[in-house]
Amino acid sequence: MSIIPINKTNVNIADVFSPAEKDRATLGSDPSVFVGSSGEKALAVFMSGNNTLVESLCDKPTVPPSNEFCSVDSHSPEDSVLQYINRHISASEFLKRKALVDSYFEFLENHNFLSDPEREFRIDVFKAFIKAGAIGKAIRFLTCGTKIATMECEHCGYKHPIPYNCKLRICPRCASVRAFELVEKYQPYLESLDPKRVRCITLTMKNVAHLAEGKEKIRRCFIRLLHRTYYKELIDGSLYHIEVTLDKIGLWHIHIHAIIVGGYIPQAKLSDDWQSITKDDENKEGSPVVWIERKEVKATLKYCMKHLLKKMKLNDNWTPEKLVEYEMALANARLVQPTGCFLGVLKYYKKKPFKCPECGWILWKITDESGKVVKSSLDSMIYDYRKNRSP
Repeated sequence: MSIIPINKTNVNIADVFSPAEKDRATLGSDPSVFVGSSGEKALAVFMSGNNTLVESLCDKPTVPPSNEFCSVDSHSPEDSVLQYINRHISASEFLKRKALVDSYFEFLENHNFLSDPEREFRIDVFKAFIKAGAIGKAIRFLTCGTKIATMECEHCGYKHPIPYNCKLRICPRCASVRAFELVEKYQPYLESLDPKRVRCITLTMKNVAHLAEGKEKIRRCFIRLLHRTYYKELIDGSLYHIEVTLDKIGLWHIHIHAIIVGGYIPQAKLSDDWQSITKDDENKEGSPVVWIERKEVKATLKYCMKHLLKKMKLNDNWTPEKLVEYEMALANARLVQPTGCFLGVLKYYKKKPFKCPECGWILWKITDESGKVVKSSLDSMIYDYRKNRSP
């Protein structure tokens, strides 16, 4: 007889399901017994290692979308998500298993805002994170947008919902937010410049097998290029973005899109200099391919940050495993970097406060799903006043 702890209480598996519920589930006539508001019944069966009831549920093809319990795995079509977790997380790591199962049930209850392809995309990448051992990232990615906090105006009480974001690079929702923030920071400055002094350049290098090393190499090469006397005197500043794509054989194609502010640069000279800088023991010929073009000032930032505006999709090149490898290799890495005159933009940039649409107030109180106050702008101002006022 199996006994497992749930919510710090020992639960007997035999007591979790009534005999009638066991019969209905085993026959596959009522899979909804496994899906409840807490999901503890399904969790109890799952954690006990008894997959008979789970498999009977997954074999039934007519499960309603709102109570969807199975997800097709590209490697094992018969696998369910719970069986996948059970196979990759050992029984001794109960807390990790429970966190993953809880996040999956939370996703099932709040995934209606996603289309079917987006839902499958999230579940496939969720599994790939689990396989890679990145449990925290798996939970964050799957539940991105499902948890909702509330901003309440301190003046009139107006409430504004805000979703929690995972802030991972491969998340389509968070990538669009990051792109919007970059445009908000740099677009006003770009529009103030002389269009004749603004150019877009693209620098490439030979495809590599190790993403982190390739990213660091192209960044060093670009900095060396800017530090050469010719370019140091000619260029006032730059804003560059390291973009990564995959080729057909699974190698990483790393290249730089940069906005350059300065004088005219002959393409032939830039190509020769870039080729000499990128030469090493592995790439003895270097990478001579570069591109220079002038665009409208309003379009330059969008062109250089176009990778952030594209939604990540699964295809022949971008498999779930490659997406996870991309995310983990570039964790805590800065892919967008200003130099020279662009550094001053961040010095004077201040994010615009969000005004209440009812009264125009800018002080907010943020509460989580349980109603607990996470942050209060008014309390922070009062605390700062009491701390800094003269005696």
